[in-house]
Amino acid sequence: MYLSKSIFILTFSFLIFSLSYSQEIINRDKQIVGITGYSPTSIIFLGKTPSTTTTITKIEFRSITNMEIYGYPIYYQIGFIPYIEFDYPRRDEGNTRGKSKGFGISPLGLGITNEISRIVSISLYSYSGLILMDKRFPTDKGKNLNYTFSLSVNTILRTSEHISLSLGYKFHHISNAQTGKENPGVDSNFITLSLILSK
Repeated sequence: MYLSKSIFILTFSFLIFSLSYSQEIINRDKQIVGITGYSPTSIIFLGKTPSTTTTITKIEFRSITNMEIYGYPIYYQIGFIPYIEFDYPRRDEGNTRGKSKGFGISPLGLGITNEISRIVSISLYSYSGLILMDKRFPTDKGKNLNYTFSLSVNTILRTSEHISLSLGYKFHHISNAQTGKENPGVDSNFITLSLILSK
């Protein structure tokens, strides 16, 4: 419990620091991104919970920075997850199906975008953060507070000067980082659809 609270406090301290620091490195091209995603099942990779269906909604705030990698400008992003739901086998109850809902925040996000043309772009993004579930998840010896990271690749279609649509794939991992008595975790393969508003 102490370790869990410590990580929680450190993450939100980093969020405050990032918000202050980002004011110094932000250059231009601010974006608001609304994301919906669906994962029809889970894979056994870092997480060990099989046959899990996941639905997510997320809002991201992005700003281009003055930093680059191999000539590509780096975006800094903060994400808010107002809703995430898992439909999963409850190992403690004979693998009967159960649902758990939660919300979260992703204070650390970085990405790059490659413009193929004036209309089409490809982006690569990663983020990490916290998700608070409505019950111990995904087993009775898990935790309500979980930690998450993801990696996504997206194809972006610019429909107007300030509006774009994006279709992408996201690998998403959630676990309690060994703060619970058990840490089975869940790995999801999301198909995502996004609406991007640029300023």
